[in-house]
Amino acid sequence: MLAHLFSKKNSHLWIGGFLATAVIAAAVSTWLNPPHVYGPDTRRMADVRQVQLALALYADNHDRTYPIFSPGCHNIGVLEEHLVPTYFNSLPHDPQLGKSWPDYRYAVLPDGKRFVIVAILRKTDHTALQFDLDGTILDCNCNDPSYCVDGTIDN
Repeated sequence: MLAHLFSKKNSHLWIGGFLATAVIAAAVSTWLNPPHVYGPDTRRMADVRQVQLALALYADNHDRTYPIFSPGCHNIGVLEEHLVPTYFNSLPHDPQLGKSWPDYRYAVLPDGKRFVIVAILRKTDHTALQFDLDGTILDCNCNDPSYCVDGTIDN
């Protein structure tokens, strides 16, 4: 009886059944484990950390102060003249900028001794949000899903 099931005559049924099972398994797997849709969040956090490092290097070369601007939470573009081309070829911007997603933000104390950088994460329960700054910092909203890092120069 088993020999009849595996005969050449029924092989197309086995191949078709196998392919149908594979397609269904792939569809269910994709549904249960969707593709990594939060990749932009990883990029956002890396960008913010790169700007944080560039600002530390900037301060080392500029009398231990960060670039100073008027009070407020500014678009990251205000740093262009201070960080490009010495520390970046071009400033990083949010990977979804222009798709109704805000760009990174920057604020600094009037004495240039502390700054904060903000990126809005797409995944509102991202584990990194447990370890970043929260609240209103230097006029920037750092409440989740805002991912905020800062830098401080001690006197």
